[in-house]
Amino acid sequence: MKTVVFDLGQVVIKWDPFGSQEGFLTSQEWDDFLVRTDFWSFNRSLDAGVDLAVARKWFQSHYPADLEIFDRYVARFPATLRGPVPGMLELIEDLHAMSVPTAVLSNWPHQLFGHALAHLPVIDKLGPRIVSGEVGLAKPDRRIFERLLQLIDKSPKEVVFIDDNVDNVEAASALGIDAILFTDADQLRTELVQRRLAPTMGLHHS
Repeated sequence: MKTVVFDLGQVVIKWDPFGSQEGFLTSQEWDDFLVRTDFWSFNRSLDAGVDLAVARKWFQSHYPADLEIFDRYVARFPATLRGPVPGMLELIEDLHAMSVPTAVLSNWPHQLFGHALAHLPVIDKLGPRIVSGEVGLAKPDRRIFERLLQLIDKSPKEVVFIDDNVDNVEAASALGIDAILFTDADQLRTELVQRRLAPTMGLHHS
């Protein structure tokens, strides 16, 4: 049976970085910060394993006026986690009820990953996992997919990979992995039903 491999952010767990700034900044001020500091590029370095202390020094030297916002982002990171993506806990339960093996491949800063586990314990039940910040590689680097295949001891054709980022899906597909671009739980269930990896109607629905 194929192994279903999940990305986490925006697939299993809702993540909104503005949550760390609510009550401190307006959404417009946060958007301005994102543009001013090229925060998404900076965040990719955290995903790739840069230590938070090292990252903070870099940020302080380049954007000293915005250091308070960065510090708040780290300190209040739990507030960025907004619960499970609707329908995904039920779908995961259904996969496990059918004995479908699952795993995780997630871009996530290693020093912040504990918050995800605390917020959504089901992550620990998804089986083997690779967290980008822990291995020093981040999607869409093909090497992190190769590391995944080695970890779960599967060939590309034995894996279904789910991610909400088209670059990551294309990188997985280039390796011969059956990759699905995630939009919502209903769409994913339909895709998995077509692969005979999930029941048409959730086993946990009335």
